[in-house]
Amino acid sequence: MNSKNTSLILGKGYTGKVLLNKLSEPVFWTSRKPQNDQQSIVFDLNEPNTWKNLPQVDQTFWLFACDNLDNTKAFWESHKNQLGQVVVVSTTSCLSHTNNQTVDENCEWNLDRVRCQCEAYLLKQGATIVMSSGIYGPGRNPLRWLEKGLIQDEKGWVNLIHVEDLAQIILQATKHPGQTFLANDNQKYIWKDILEFAKEKKWLDDNLQITNSKTKQNKLIDANHTLKTLHVTLKYPTLYDWLNQSS
Repeated sequence: MNSKNTSLILGKGYTGKVLLNKLSEPVFWTSRKPQNDQQSIVFDLNEPNTWKNLPQVDQTFWLFACDNLDNTKAFWESHKNQLGQVVVVSTTSCLSHTNNQTVDENCEWNLDRVRCQCEAYLLKQGATIVMSSGIYGPGRNPLRWLEKGLIQDEKGWVNLIHVEDLAQIILQATKHPGQTFLANDNQKYIWKDILEFAKEKKWLDDNLQITNSKTKQNKLIDANHTLKTLHVTLKYPTLYDWLNQSS
């Protein structure tokens, strides 16, 4: 990264905190409420009176989900010249698919959701879109999701990316305006397999079961184009690599 780049993080949540540590200063970040930090800025997309708080920057990382298309359009038109190159972190849920389909960057978007409509608009304006799979890492362990009963289909597929690798992809994507990339480790995970792996390692109770009360359409994310184009080598090629290192 160019050490002279001024960066803005819109929404410093889980991913934003990791990204913040990888960016050279100066880096500004936003919150809906005042924070005790000189680099923090009060900003809310749905409160236009806060838009004036944003500084002129070289690159912007848009990390929160948009929920208002009109506000997204108005904000872009009024601030596009001060945001620099914009990278929007989206979700692979915005990709249309049939059951068990392999999807990539060329698939059509599912525009039923307002979030996806907003991000499709930003893409047309020249923003870079990074569609992320399920994000895991410290404090977001998929084994805890199993323990809490959040997973309800043992045959369900899950697409994952470690937050460190997501941050890598986001940073590299700044060099490719107006393109879409997929953040995924290119592995096919099935929840039943993850559960059995954890039981064998004695990380989960042998009696833990998945309720199988819900089913959903599965999809497999093909991120080969993203990883090749962005020259990204994953720090955690599989969930199992991270679990073995962190447990």
